[in-house]
Amino acid sequence: MGHRIACYTDKRLEIVDPSGLRFEVEYENCDTIAKDEAISVYASKSTPKGAGMFSRWRKQRTLLFRYDPGSGDIRMPSITRTSTSTILISIPEVSSIFYRNREWANVSVNYAIGKVDYPH
Repeated sequence: MGHRIACYTDKRLEIVDPSGLRFEVEYENCDTIAKDEAISVYASKSTPKGAGMFSRWRKQRTLLFRYDPGSGDIRMPSITRTSTSTILISIPEVSSIFYRNREWANVSVNYAIGKVDYPH
């Protein structure tokens, strides 16, 4: 007898920066033997209006940050463009961090994380 995996993903936040950067925050919940939750922050360059089909097809997003939000109130991170060459991702508390990217598309990615319950 196999285990059934039931996962769903929900886009919780989308930010389009005036400079043409797009950020998406997704919540993923999987019920297996144990409950797995994750928040993922993705970045991409937004496709200009009137761009051809090939440009939209090529649009790729890059994972910047993935973490376990922990139980209770699931807070979304804030994403700020602090300068033309720096992005700041802020969150007051996470349970654990799965992935943290420090640079994307010649932009530094900094983090302000208040508390990590289970650091690696």
